[in-house]
Amino acid sequence: MADGTVQAKSFRGAVGYMGPGAGAAGPYHHYTWELYALDIMLVLTPGRHRGDVIKTMDGHVLAKAATVGRFHR
Repeated sequence: MADGTVQAKSFRGAVGYMGPGAGAAGPYHHYTWELYALDIMLVLTPGRHRGDVIKTMDGHVLAKAATVGRFHR
């Protein structure tokens, strides 16, 4: 993005938000969304994975919020 913001790769290896997508006949799936307040802007190269982001945030988390949702078709 213009301000230097980058998105990390999802567990599927793609960049960008991918909404819930449980199988049509499958059971409920749980999804967790996490929001972090940081005291710095992280400097990461594009395409980093979640583990890279979490490691870089170490020592800079001011607050965290999480919510869990269930999805079923």
